[in-house]
Amino acid sequence: MDSKKKWYIGGAIIIVLILMLFVGYVKKNGGITAPKEISFGKTSGERVWYGTENGKGKDALIDYVYVTKGKKMIQYQIFDDDITLGKVSKMSNDDVIKLAKKQDRKYFNESIDEVKALRDNESQIGLQDDMMDDNDLKADLNKGAFLYFVADGKKGDKQISNVRLVDKNTYDSTNGDQYKAKFTLSELITYGAPASANESEAVDGLQHYTRTQRLNALIDNMKAVKYLAPKRQTVTVKNTTDDSGNNVVSQKVSYKSIDEFADSGTIDKNVNSLSQSSKKKIEKFWEQNYNNQKSESSSEFVDRFKSAFDSSYYHQITKGVFKPHIFDDYMTLSSITSQTIYDSKFIGYSEDDNCYLLTKAQNDNQKAVFGE
Repeated sequence: MDSKKKWYIGGAIIIVLILMLFVGYVKKNGGITAPKEISFGKTSGERVWYGTENGKGKDALIDYVYVTKGKKMIQYQIFDDDITLGKVSKMSNDDVIKLAKKQDRKYFNESIDEVKALRDNESQIGLQDDMMDDNDLKADLNKGAFLYFVADGKKGDKQISNVRLVDKNTYDSTNGDQYKAKFTLSELITYGAPASANESEAVDGLQHYTRTQRLNALIDNMKAVKYLAPKRQTVTVKNTTDDSGNNVVSQKVSYKSIDEFADSGTIDKNVNSLSQSSKKKIEKFWEQNYNNQKSESSSEFVDRFKSAFDSSYYHQITKGVFKPHIFDDYMTLSSITSQTIYDSKFIGYSEDDNCYLLTKAQNDNQKAVFGE
């Protein structure tokens, strides 16, 4: 092949590569020239948005990354608490998206360490707050499931028989004069322990033991749960206008988010799924406990308790507590804003509690608006 043909072929390859890069740029940015106005609810090309905590400056933490295209969006959760607007201002969109995907999986993977932190009385790790920020769920895990008992006998009787562990509906519908009682597992220990042992190390140790068993069982159950990856979804936007009806002053953006943990009350429902043998052991424990009128020693009480509430109990009641699931979510965009960070200009919206939704402007004149 002569040098002239080689030059032609080489030139053709270079032209094709340039065209491919140009088409990719146009596809990503929605056109040859950047639009003067952009909105979160509708973009012509692919755009990366940042949900921030604690302001819109260079040190503002990013807790969500949203990638939008048209009226569709994909949401990534951020785990590390050192990813700031200043950091992403120097990154390309492709690099940010790669980082966001890794962070979203890390948010899931670190959930076990979040439970370990609760077990060990440590503070929240990273930005994983699906459990630590849910006081009702933490109360479930700290105090244990509710146990509902009914029995043959009346309120105030010194002896009862035929104790049954029932669900909440059965308990609520039971005649008020008939014996019935409900406790969390922590309350059952406090109420059921021998009088001489109320302040003893044995009973205090039992409280710690049951809490540790419960959280360790949850960790074991978590190991079998699979990661739920975010998917591209359609968002809906509802505008609020001023009194004239002509100007949009805020927008409610509705979409689906992922929560790694189930709602509080899951462990209470799991009591109903205990095996019959487990229920029988618990029923026998409480009947003996009530009828003995706290005449036993603290060590005898602890031994009976551990026999009734064995490892299978904790394993069953913590099933499904860690359960990545999709739920309805929204954010309210209340005003237009902008912020320069180093050499980048960010434009977007303010939310409540000093939070912002921002994206990098493609030039100094581009601005965010409330789209239709």
